[in-house]
Amino acid sequence: MTTACFNNYTALSKYINELPLPKPGHVRVFRGQPKDYGNLQPTGVRNPLRNEHIWRRYCRMLATDILIQQGMDLEAALSKSDLWAYWYYAIVQHYGPGTHLLDVTHSLDVALWFAVHKAETGERIDLRYLSSGPTSYGPALHRADEWTTYHKTESPGVVYIFDVPEWVPPELPRHGVLVDLAHGPEVFTRSARIQAQKACLLAADPQVSDGDLMKLPHAPIKVEVAWPMTGCEAVNLETDALFPSPNKDEWYARLLFLPTVHQVWDKTPHWRMAHPVQLSLYIDHLQASMYAVQFKPLQPPLLYPWLVEPALLTNAPVAARERAEPFLRTTPILLEAPILALQPEHDDESWDHAQLVSNVPTLTGFIEWVSGQISEEPAILDDVFFELSPLEAIGWTDLLRSGAEMRVARGIHLVREDEFAWRLQVFMQTAPKEQILTIFKEPAAIRYDQPSRRFQIEKMDGWKDISTDPIAAKSLFVALTLLSALSQDRRTSFVDHVKTAHVVLKQAPDIGLEIHYFVMRHPKTNEPYTGEKA
Repeated sequence: MTTACFNNYTALSKYINELPLPKPGHVRVFRGQPKDYGNLQPTGVRNPLRNEHIWRRYCRMLATDILIQQGMDLEAALSKSDLWAYWYYAIVQHYGPGTHLLDVTHSLDVALWFAVHKAETGERIDLRYLSSGPTSYGPALHRADEWTTYHKTESPGVVYIFDVPEWVPPELPRHGVLVDLAHGPEVFTRSARIQAQKACLLAADPQVSDGDLMKLPHAPIKVEVAWPMTGCEAVNLETDALFPSPNKDEWYARLLFLPTVHQVWDKTPHWRMAHPVQLSLYIDHLQASMYAVQFKPLQPPLLYPWLVEPALLTNAPVAARERAEPFLRTTPILLEAPILALQPEHDDESWDHAQLVSNVPTLTGFIEWVSGQISEEPAILDDVFFELSPLEAIGWTDLLRSGAEMRVARGIHLVREDEFAWRLQVFMQTAPKEQILTIFKEPAAIRYDQPSRRFQIEKMDGWKDISTDPIAAKSLFVALTLLSALSQDRRTSFVDHVKTAHVVLKQAPDIGLEIHYFVMRHPKTNEPYTGEKA
């Protein structure tokens, strides 16, 4: 129940100043909403979040890059970013789909703005065709961007006042504890959006009051709509004052300019183009058109169909068909999260060659996407193509400069010849061009040397330790690690394996020409595999 109603800023400020001061060790913060919903549960408490692990992993990559740009060497930057695991939630909260944290602010003015503005979210759809890439197969796809715009309300809003304790790391914040973003690492406090909103976050524990923070604040204050509100110019600010444009917000630009990717839409299974992480665009329709021109995301074509397509077309040149036919036997696995970039470098002592070679499956069970049934036939893993996510790269905004380009890892093709021998091919792509490059003119021969318990690669002058080729080494280690995650007890059936596995393959709908990708998912949550437990 609200205890007071105000349409005058001076009277509201006087009321707040006359409240008892916060207890020692507590801080006063505010939250504005256009309506009192009777509870204060954060988005991530009300609804399970999609791709939260992907968000946090990519935020770590961006934070590391920012540190390097500031002059820090790679090892030190990685060490720093490892310590910031909880601060990544701040980025996910402010630029992504939300978390188990509740937005609050030091500023009464900011809270008032959110109290008298209502968000409306829609979906902006642009038609994009696969023929825009190096292939001409398949149907038209849709690109979907969520956009959110704020409008002044015509009904009273509500302001909440919290007096709460402040979080002291390294312990995780308890229910009702304030995470003051102004006290975070500079990499995060430099966020223009966090600065504009004088943002803080309140931690919510689903095990405490179902994650509801409603018991914490003073009685809510009703705010009558009177334009302009007497004494408060802040309520008349435009949306971009609190959600600065990507030209002013480095974090926003880095996330906004990520390439769109091919995704399987779960609701009615079909392929669509979308950002690899869920990102809201705080813009109106006019700005959306401008965004489409200035921040037009790249749309990297799928790589595996490009490789196999000549073998599926009767009119393809003979030489092209011959190059493509080996890929007909390949199991293509589309990775939806950054995997390669976040793995240790090839010479890291954590890579145990003997362990990598000890658990390489040849078969695994999988789920058919459309039917949801476990296939009676296994997926074959002796010949696999791991197609990498654009999230493996972080320098996409650099391409906004005229003439800029970069090389991006796109795929790892691994063919098993016997228990201790493989053929490896690594694919790169130049951006913004669509030129596909191979690291090796021919697939590299790889073997595990049992006497030395090390992998070796064949060179012109004989077999050499794989450490002599860093790209081949890391690509091999990552591919074997991914295969190991799909391994199963040979005594169990494929059906039993899928029911109990930590990560499984799901066969996606036909992308065209009867080409079916697999994706790696956690079976209980259907979240993309990131190398971490869901």
